[in-house]
Amino acid sequence: MESIGLHIDGQILKLAYVRKIKNNIQILALESLVLPARDKIEELENSQIEETSGFEQDQDKENAAFGKAKRESVDENATLDLITGLLQKYPLNKASIGLSVPASSVHYSPITISEHVKGRRLKKDLAEKSTEISITLNKNTEKWEDGDPHFVKIGGDNYLMINHSGNNFLLEQILSIKSAGLIDKKSTISLITTQEVAIAILAGLYSGAESDLSKIVVLFGQKSSKILYMQGTVLTSVSVTFDPGSIEYKTVFLDKVYAKILMVLDQMNIHEPDEIYLAGEVSIHREDQRLFCDYFDDKFPESTCKILPDAGSVIDTGLLEDDQKPDVSSFAVPIGLAIGTSLKLDKTYDNSNFLPKALKKEQSSHRLSWHGYAAMFMLFFSSIYYTFQWFSYADMTEKAERSLMLLEESLNSEQEIAGEIALLEEKTGLYRKYISLTDSLWHPGPLYSETLLFLAQSSKELNSLWINKLSINDINFQLSGSSLYRNRINRFAETTGNAMINSVSEENIREGKVYNFDIKGNPRSFITPVLTMVHYIDSVSVETGLVSLFSKPAFGKEK
Repeated sequence: MESIGLHIDGQILKLAYVRKIKNNIQILALESLVLPARDKIEELENSQIEETSGFEQDQDKENAAFGKAKRESVDENATLDLITGLLQKYPLNKASIGLSVPASSVHYSPITISEHVKGRRLKKDLAEKSTEISITLNKNTEKWEDGDPHFVKIGGDNYLMINHSGNNFLLEQILSIKSAGLIDKKSTISLITTQEVAIAILAGLYSGAESDLSKIVVLFGQKSSKILYMQGTVLTSVSVTFDPGSIEYKTVFLDKVYAKILMVLDQMNIHEPDEIYLAGEVSIHREDQRLFCDYFDDKFPESTCKILPDAGSVIDTGLLEDDQKPDVSSFAVPIGLAIGTSLKLDKTYDNSNFLPKALKKEQSSHRLSWHGYAAMFMLFFSSIYYTFQWFSYADMTEKAERSLMLLEESLNSEQEIAGEIALLEEKTGLYRKYISLTDSLWHPGPLYSETLLFLAQSSKELNSLWINKLSINDINFQLSGSSLYRNRINRFAETTGNAMINSVSEENIREGKVYNFDIKGNPRSFITPVLTMVHYIDSVSVETGLVSLFSKPAFGKEK
């Protein structure tokens, strides 16, 4: 992934073109150009006007105003041409761009939120604090203000508020160039932040995301410098600007920087930092880098000192030309900006991005109008609906498949049972024939029928007598009945072959009496069998249909 960092250092526009390969940052190109000195021209014109007086002064003011407007137009066009020529050298459609805001328009304020709040409440409290600080500083709201406070969380309920007011000249120039079609319109500006945050991102690479080491970063400027204090990868404090003097006077310069570091450590109540980094806009020559680090190693013996960006395991400068390598230290800010776009700013610095919301929407490839949002809304809910329907139908299909499988299993078992039943029915048909034959040959049949017929006829002839119960076998019979007349019980017993009367009892029914009796006798005394010989089934074969019989007398012994 490739990215570009742009930073204006006084009148010098610096560019760093880097590529992120896994965990390493490869610097592909470093370049700088000098912008027109508009401020010096204005100061010179104002001083010339003050030297004249009266009518000549008024005339000179008019001529100066006309000349100033003309020169501003020329300077602006020249600036656009210079920036356009610089950017056209690089594939902006493949690289994201990171910009810095003017250092003079930035103010850092440590704040503390009294309660453990999150979400909307946190944003509201931070916005109120930001408003109070802006009023205190008496600064105007910047042109690209998006309404959200910019801050870095430094631990617990403590935040480092970043206030930025005024316009961003570099952003205006790039947007103007894009709108004119002079550079690829697909180029995206993904990061706008301060030079202090850019340096903090660069310094955080050397200790790793998991590190909790304390760091002091000395940010050298052309006219002023700052001391940054970091805990791990988090920027927790930024000192006020100070002028250490010219870097040429190394001893005086380093003594002033050391004094400021001690003041910051006293404020942080820290004896000595774990690491010290030197970086900024001033190019520290290679022969001076060892001198600077030796100085701080002597002052802080337990600390390690490095010059940012330090070529090594993290930063690769192998593709740079030899004459560019000594000036790498003066490109620390644009390199940090480029790295910030490559890393997409982790959660530590995501709220320090001053990229306007309007520009985010304009650059977004997913920007939609109202009907697009409506279609997206309908698509979202339709996808939920059809997903629900799909799961519903899938569940129904699964249940139907299970039911079908169970029915097929039941059908197979029923078919087996049906086959067995068919075989049984076939055998049962044969058995019915044998049973009907057996019924016709079974000897008690005539005995029962003849006995019942005889007793029924006898009771009818005697009259006033009826039979309640009859049990009979080959040897004897037992009969229970009732009679209206007692003498008819004897007559009935004589009729049945002088059967024995076991008992007679009286029973009062309404106004009369009924005589209940019990008689026991031998059926052979009054019945002449129709069949003297009865045939019995000896064996039956279902498969062959053969029946084997043997004969036996109906009553008595076998003849």
